[in-house]
Amino acid sequence: MGICRVGIGLMILALCLCRPVYGVEFARLPEELAISEAITLEERGSLEITEQAGYFRFPDEKQGSLTTQLDYGLTDRQEIDLDVPVMFAKPAGEGWRAGPGDLEIGFRYGVIDYRTHPLALDVGLGFSVPTGSNSRDLGKGRWTVAPSLTVSRWIGSINAQVNLEWRHALGSNGNDSANDFEYNLALVYPTRRGFMVLEGNGESNEEKLFYITPEMIWQPSEHTSLLLATPIGVTHNAGGVNFVAKVSVEIEGLSGAD
Repeated sequence: MGICRVGIGLMILALCLCRPVYGVEFARLPEELAISEAITLEERGSLEITEQAGYFRFPDEKQGSLTTQLDYGLTDRQEIDLDVPVMFAKPAGEGWRAGPGDLEIGFRYGVIDYRTHPLALDVGLGFSVPTGSNSRDLGKGRWTVAPSLTVSRWIGSINAQVNLEWRHALGSNGNDSANDFEYNLALVYPTRRGFMVLEGNGESNEEKLFYITPEMIWQPSEHTSLLLATPIGVTHNAGGVNFVAKVSVEIEGLSGAD
């Protein structure tokens, strides 16, 4: 865990010290990434609706999810988020089971606006509501609070983003750890009609999980996007090749502001 913290600190320091190349279009970044929280925020009065499907094959269990995600811009630098998941699980030797996962509500604030600065920073605070069931492997089934931060920096034509989240449980839930720490690094390269992205995703709790996640994002129009990704497990308990897909649609002008 100490090595992970040192590595994360060095990544953030490198982002802050690297000299960016100016003249790039700072605002052109993806609204969604496969696993990491993107630096982007919705503009005032804009609502983004994302439908996400995920499939992960662990050594002792298969897990799937269908999640509806709503992101709404209160202002250009303040956003509220709501995630409503349906979970699927198939433990080894058993049949599939399905049910609601844990509802997640969050707030994010852009401390340094990514639209106007090559170095950007946002902070967030999220809460999980125990609508899932830990005993059925359909979420954790407990209240949690999760502060987070995301830092991004343009380095030439590549945007590097580091996302960190600490999730703390407000109650006991069997043998599960009370603290989960997630750390993500994303390298984003804009293309003509989308983005090519490479993520590194880690999670430390009672187990250590790490993935390398290549992904492609296609934007057929200004307000729609399609993401396809294949998280590849590096640690044994992260499984093998997994799958994440997202379809996003953005609706503007809901606040009535000009």
